[in-house]
Amino acid sequence: MALPLKTKSHLAAKTAQQIRKPLEVRGPISALAGSSLAYSEWMEDFFPASGGSLLAPLTTTKSGSNSVDGAFVDDADGGVFAITTTTNNEAQTNRLDFGDQLVFDIAKIRSVEFRLKADLDATGTSNTLGTGDNIVFGVAADHNATLDSNTLHAWFRVIGDADGDLDILWESDDGTTDDDDNDTGKDLPEGQYFYAAIDFTNGLGAVQFLLSVGASDAAVPQYSVVGEASMSDASGNVQPYIFLSKAAAANEDHTLSIDAVRVVYGR
Repeated sequence: MALPLKTKSHLAAKTAQQIRKPLEVRGPISALAGSSLAYSEWMEDFFPASGGSLLAPLTTTKSGSNSVDGAFVDDADGGVFAITTTTNNEAQTNRLDFGDQLVFDIAKIRSVEFRLKADLDATGTSNTLGTGDNIVFGVAADHNATLDSNTLHAWFRVIGDADGDLDILWESDDGTTDDDDNDTGKDLPEGQYFYAAIDFTNGLGAVQFLLSVGASDAAVPQYSVVGEASMSDASGNVQPYIFLSKAAAANEDHTLSIDAVRVVYGR
């Protein structure tokens, strides 16, 4: 089971913007954490105020002539960074990642976790994701403008369609097997924080996807396994990857609020 993100009281107690420290001795890999450098974690909690700068290698990248940069949110409980699309009738993308600085060997990652909130189409038909719009969060190799062409990734994805569904899917690609559009059985809880985790502790042959979605999960995650991928042929380095896009259409102004991201990894 992936290690849960700390509750807000613990997150708020941290004094550094970005944290990298030995993994606490707990969880399924506690027996392996005897050496202080055997397992470590990278975590971002997004404390700065608006106008602040991301700490490298984190970076935000946008496309579309009227798109806006991602930004820290003032006075957000525990710290938040938001990426958005606007009402302009054009295709737009906005993403938060390491700018294709790939520092995590996928074979050494133990878990990846996110706490996120999506507010969709605030100006138009709220709580909808337009046809061709995408939300993605997980780990991936270099960004590819065609998501399905990225040949090394493990991520959750929400794809806008004509039915207006907000199904959360899981997808993986190890360079040999491209496993797409797997329904987790959970819907994106528009306007509400939720937790997502990808657990690599059982090895690349059994990568588990976990979600904690629901009113009772906003503060403390209650994970359930919603999928499992075989990525036995995966090789190479990846980065945390959060992506938001809209197809050319009026309105479709979406905001993805990112409260915390954590990667636990081995040497």
